[in-house]
Amino acid sequence: MGDLRPDNGGLPPDDGKAHGLPDLPPEWGTIVIPDDPAELADEADALRRELRGSARRTRLRQALGLSPGQPSALGIPVVIMTVAILTTLVSLLVVTWGNAPTGSDPAATGTHANPPAATAPAPDLKTPFNDLAFTTSAGDRVRVGDIVPTVFLLVDGCACGPLVSSVSGAVPPGVRVVPVTTGAPAQAGTDPTNVLRLVDSAGTLRARFPANTAPDGSATAIVVSKTGTIVAAIPHVTSVADIKPLNPG
Repeated sequence: MGDLRPDNGGLPPDDGKAHGLPDLPPEWGTIVIPDDPAELADEADALRRELRGSARRTRLRQALGLSPGQPSALGIPVVIMTVAILTTLVSLLVVTWGNAPTGSDPAATGTHANPPAATAPAPDLKTPFNDLAFTTSAGDRVRVGDIVPTVFLLVDGCACGPLVSSVSGAVPPGVRVVPVTTGAPAQAGTDPTNVLRLVDSAGTLRARFPANTAPDGSATAIVVSKTGTIVAAIPHVTSVADIKPLNPG
């Protein structure tokens, strides 16, 4: 039989020393190998997660042109650029959303938006009275100074047909009776020859003589002499007896 000396293939003497093998690092602690490998499942899962995370970091560094061992000097600039791009996109979205039309598009629906309602002209409070001009039912312009002496009757909201007739029969010859409305005048086919109906669409006369601006079923009479002087302005006229003087002079 051969002997079991160390140089003859036998077991080395158990003298507490590792013959030919390095010692394990002390920070590893005590290494325990379980009998059942399933007991290492948690450690194996943790190791696989760490390896996958390391692989992702490696791919990201390669996409940024960094070698695996190179410090990530581009990290902060990349974050700054990303934030700037996102901020710009959000700003564009807000501006675009704020400028979007709230109603339907007439071109898309095949309909046409209603045009804005025309606003009435402002009353003329600066032009000299004789230079004011109003229109007839035919659209002709008539200057006040060309039709004096005159008794103007502001008849908006007033059923003043009988009043107009009575005043036209009571004034002296040569004096015109001028019913004035802000809308379309009444039919003038049966008016006497000394009656001239005019339209004051801006309401200039009511603005200049505001004693009864709100129509209340009566008229306002403005008596103007042949020189263009305003002789009287009489509110709440319901009959010819309320107008004094009837001869403006």
